[in-house]
Amino acid sequence: MKKYINYSDLNEDTLSIKKEDKISIMRKVKQVYSQVKSNDDQKVLKGYLERYIINSGDDDLISFLNKLNPPAKSIRTDLNIQDKEKYGEVSTTGINATAAYTGTYTGGLAGDWAYNNYNKYSTSFPAFHNNNNYGSDCTNFVSQAMYSGGGMPFQENWYCFMKNPTYLNPTSATELNFSWTLSDPSPWISVKEFRDFWMYKAVGTYYCTKSDYVANHVTQYNKPIRKGDVIVLHKGISDFITVPTHCMIISRYDTVNKDFLLAGHSNERQAHPLLTAIDAYACVEFITF
Repeated sequence: MKKYINYSDLNEDTLSIKKEDKISIMRKVKQVYSQVKSNDDQKVLKGYLERYIINSGDDDLISFLNKLNPPAKSIRTDLNIQDKEKYGEVSTTGINATAAYTGTYTGGLAGDWAYNNYNKYSTSFPAFHNNNNYGSDCTNFVSQAMYSGGGMPFQENWYCFMKNPTYLNPTSATELNFSWTLSDPSPWISVKEFRDFWMYKAVGTYYCTKSDYVANHVTQYNKPIRKGDVIVLHKGISDFITVPTHCMIISRYDTVNKDFLLAGHSNERQAHPLLTAIDAYACVEFITF
């Protein structure tokens, strides 16, 4: 930040745990962000904004953050089908640039797979369930829905291979590593790593606080967010810090209430309303493909 912000209390306010100090720094970052040419520097500054903006209550900053991820071209194979199912018409919103991920993705089939398999556990991948006290199955389930249902190919460090069937339900890192091949850390099974991996590859991301979604979910529903897209739920800390802690996949639409219905683990959900799910969290992030 020192490269771009000339401010005597920069260190103190950047590290401060006071909400007003964080907001002050974030406003300064917003002012200079267009001057930042280094991709690495942009990621650092954007990461700082993401950690503190989402639950800041500052609508102007939240709007700024959402604009940092302009829509890219979707390589989904079912855009028109999904738009007809969701809106009753065909939309071309948000499909005018270049996709950053490889392969094709049929989001509708991913959502259907999650809907139909919400209470099942494939032996082709590890399962973190039955009170094994090791890990959570939420990201693992979403990854499987994208791969097995939607046809998203393995790429970079988003992958999972079986070595042997000894530990299908691993209860420790030792058991996981004995029977499975994953990257370390792995975006296949970790919500934080999943989010960090896909947010720079997906078509777009949208952030929304709990209160904003409850009050304006119709507006969010009308954005180019479709079945097979992923939602990441963030817990709030100290009234303004947010941490990604849970993810689910859109499996159906509530066309009457204009809400997204979600499937996921570790609590087995088939068509769980986002309006209900978000109640336990500070904000929601949509990762769209």
